[in-house]
Amino acid sequence: MIPADVDVDTLRAELAVDNVAINDLGRQYPQMEAELIDVSRHAADSGFGKTGIVILDETPKMPTDVRDIAQELLNTTDYSAIIVRTPATGSVVSRNHSRAVLESAQWHFLDDPSFSRGARTMIDMVNETSYSWAGINLIIAAIVLLAIAAVIFSFMQGRPEATQTGGRHLRPSR
Repeated sequence: MIPADVDVDTLRAELAVDNVAINDLGRQYPQMEAELIDVSRHAADSGFGKTGIVILDETPKMPTDVRDIAQELLNTTDYSAIIVRTPATGSVVSRNHSRAVLESAQWHFLDDPSFSRGARTMIDMVNETSYSWAGINLIIAAIVLLAIAAVIFSFMQGRPEATQTGGRHLRPSR
């Protein structure tokens, strides 16, 4: 559930400007916004996808609300990924990357006190672990077909009388 003190419309409007919404932290840490804009560009340029980054001043009472905020922003914008970070937790949601891959990479994102460095590291880790499952499935199918062909070929080679008599078995004469 999205907390009442989080204005999703304002966050969405801030994201529309430069892919980053950092509320009052932008005035306190002006370099942070520039660094996060660079991370968002890196995400797009590296194939991670168009990414919006939100930094909240406070952690909601229910940490699961952070994921709800991220999901709402993903559902109501054209971003392919949304990263939300608070002082105590964070969440990443994506249209392109599985939740399992994101959650395995987000630990580095959450451990790093530098929000921009942590986000960049997480993006790079996800990009390194993303696999083309269609390609992997094709390779597996080719290996299975080759194994079947090898078994059939081996079976046919092991039956010389079948190949010499046109497939008829001859009984030995007495």
